[in-house]
Amino acid sequence: MKKLILRSVAFQIFIISFAFCQTSCEKDAKASPNEIFVEELVQLNKIVYTKRFWFGDPIQFIYELWISNYDGTDQYMLNPSLPSGYEIQLEGHDPHLSPDGKFVFFTTRNMLGICSIWKCNLDGSNSQKIIDGEPNAYFFVNGAY
Repeated sequence: MKKLILRSVAFQIFIISFAFCQTSCEKDAKASPNEIFVEELVQLNKIVYTKRFWFGDPIQFIYELWISNYDGTDQYMLNPSLPSGYEIQLEGHDPHLSPDGKFVFFTTRNMLGICSIWKCNLDGSNSQKIIDGEPNAYFFVNGAY
């Protein structure tokens, strides 16, 4: 009989500990400021894409960032201000919208051929380098989550 009572008490302590742990873990997860919850995401119905123009002999390329609605209306070119010697590098380096729809992430190349990752607002303002490049390395923005 003693063993049965001891097992019952031990089991109840285990259940209470488990419930306490679950409750405290939930509170920690909800309090995390870096966590993005689905209800906070915004559906913008926008696409970001690139245009490439070529000219000259030897052929040179110019890349542009563009945004439009899903149906192709309201097209406009982003013109992020970059320092002298930097150009948008988009061949195989697709730009991406941030999940909250506030920024466009894209890659650049300087005159030495070094790539970096930049971001700007949807209107092209507030250009900011976020990852410095290094020689003989290319960056690809595969997503912004």
